[in-house]
Amino acid sequence: MSIASSGARPSGELPVSVVVPCFQARGTLRRALNSVLAQTMPPHEVIAVDDASPDDTWEELQRIQGEVGADRLKLLRHGGNLGPSAARNAGWEAATGKYVAFLDADDSWHPRKLEIQVLYMDRNPGVAGSGHRHVIAEEGTRGLHVEDSPPAVQLEFRGLLWRHGFITSAAMI
Repeated sequence: MSIASSGARPSGELPVSVVVPCFQARGTLRRALNSVLAQTMPPHEVIAVDDASPDDTWEELQRIQGEVGADRLKLLRHGGNLGPSAARNAGWEAATGKYVAFLDADDSWHPRKLEIQVLYMDRNPGVAGSGHRHVIAEEGTRGLHVEDSPPAVQLEFRGLLWRHGFITSAAMI
């Protein structure tokens, strides 16, 4: 599914705000945002934060927003480059969903990522955050099948400080 053909928002959206920090991401934005819009269950909102990109990332974000609508893609822009953590924090502050999921502008998601992760977090209300494995796949491949996923394991706070085993684009809080 491409951004241009994604159409109206289906009912049954998930209570997730997706935050996408962007810096010089013009070439990868569509793939990343297509992977969000192609989710089996759509998120409540997608918030893209341009971190003062010197290329035409902002213009590309505006084009994409024009195609999908401001109700599906909210845009924020920093006046100066503050780094990815500041862009994520700005998106998090603007988020209105029960959960916040992070997607870097050069990554993409499996079509069931949000559905599976929200189901897990809803079934485990004591869990403050979750993450999952990732695969580096070539363009056009689907990567790891969901059925191949290992069972959930609990990570202790102390262990998260040193090594957590998942990338930012796998995290949901």
